[in-house]
Amino acid sequence: MRKNPFDVLVRLRKIDEKMARAELATKRRAHDQARRKLEELKAKHNEELEVGELLGPVNLRSLQLRGMGSYELLTAAAEVYQNSERAMQAKAEAWRRAASDGDAAER
Repeated sequence: MRKNPFDVLVRLRKIDEKMARAELATKRRAHDQARRKLEELKAKHNEELEVGELLGPVNLRSLQLRGMGSYELLTAAAEVYQNSERAMQAKAEAWRRAASDGDAAER
């Protein structure tokens, strides 16, 4: 007895949908991690520094370098967050397409 080719198509589409859902979950976790890291760096950056009344040149330069380093970390974390947002949106769209294809194959 031959298998119905549409049954095979439906099974393949269901597999595609499950894989797309798993990839979306992975990207969502990466996105959440990037968001937490960015929030952590923002909080650290916004902490008030205790500065004496007079800063010497070395202390002033140290403060400036710390601020620049903090800004660079924030910029890098924001870029990672934005990239993870785009990747998550792309995977969400891929999952929606796979789910739609699965529904169409079942009909």
